[in-house]
Amino acid sequence: MHYLNRFVTNLYRVILKKFPLLRNVIRFFIPYTSLNSSLVYFRRANFTNMPQLHDVSPLYVKEISTNDEFQINDWLKIINQSFLRRWQKKDFVKNIKNHVVYDVHHTYFLMDSKRCVGVVSEAVFKKNQQVGVTHYLGLDKNYLGCGFGKYLILFTLHKMKEHGLKSCEGESTFNYVKSLFIHFDLGFCPKYRLDYWNTANHAPILLRPIISYKLSRLYKKWQKRKY
Repeated sequence: MHYLNRFVTNLYRVILKKFPLLRNVIRFFIPYTSLNSSLVYFRRANFTNMPQLHDVSPLYVKEISTNDEFQINDWLKIINQSFLRRWQKKDFVKNIKNHVVYDVHHTYFLMDSKRCVGVVSEAVFKKNQQVGVTHYLGLDKNYLGCGFGKYLILFTLHKMKEHGLKSCEGESTFNYVKSLFIHFDLGFCPKYRLDYWNTANHAPILLRPIISYKLSRLYKKWQKRKY
């Protein structure tokens, strides 16, 4: 299936390059929301050559207790603001304490004095405990655009290295391009072939090559922006 997906992806690339107007036809038949909400995967093969953590004083990071009601409410406030959701405690339990695919071992707050302004979790895949995964990055809207999202991801990567993990992966959607770019900045690259531990890809078979093609285009766009 991987080789078929790669073949069809390359075929799409050639056809769209030769017939650019065909993009509009594809967009007509494939809903924009369906494509953007489809899962994409990315990975960092190891923890070598990572940037050093810089000083963000007076802000600091602390690990929280996932049993503390006040801290759960702070987490929900940030996540609901970041993802435009209306989650409650049951959603915290479902997505942090009892996630279907991940074991979430650590959840961190970015603090400004005594106020939580950012969150991120460090997890591993249930079916492969040596592979870490960054999980639910969120920031207070007043702290966006200051590099704190990248700092939290980098902080989590350093923690994964301390905890003896071998590599890290991420799973997201095209709805969060800024998050994808942050991960690319920190050494992640697209992952096109899924492993048994990844979240299952439920996108229609005919849509998957288009998703791979769009992800490769996004990565090339990031590379051009970088260099």
